[in-house]
Amino acid sequence: MLRRTPLRRRTGDTPAKRASRAAKRESVSAWKKRCDAAVSVEVRTRYADASGNVACYTCGKVAHWKKMQCGHFVSRNNSATRYDPDNLRVQCAGCNVWGRGRYDVFADKLMEELGVERFRSLLKRGRLVHQFNVPELKDIHGRAVDSAALAPPAGLLE
Repeated sequence: MLRRTPLRRRTGDTPAKRASRAAKRESVSAWKKRCDAAVSVEVRTRYADASGNVACYTCGKVAHWKKMQCGHFVSRNNSATRYDPDNLRVQCAGCNVWGRGRYDVFADKLMEELGVERFRSLLKRGRLVHQFNVPELKDIHGRAVDSAALAPPAGLLE
């Protein structure tokens, strides 16, 4: 016969526990996640038409912006260009995930769009080391939310 153990009761909420939870909400990693989401929506809606459709930058597939992803030419691991508008374009999941960003096509199109000098500058910035802080990430998040709210395409506020 199995013996049941009594449930442990949670102790009261202490000020130290509340402070710890507040610190977690204000962590750099938490704000990076918020910024990633806000900047992704901003990029995908920026390139969307009035009906909310957007074309994949690398293959041309057209779908609603909610079904697309925000692709990075220089990886998100490189913090200096993580939220750089020159580095971000709309991609379908097939290109961004399964096609590993289709780096060759992305590079050709981006170089043609930006020009050689701006493209080289983006690559240089991608090699820089940058460490974000919470106030900086809050600013990036606020600008992305404001920019996405200026002209939302169909379906944004659903």
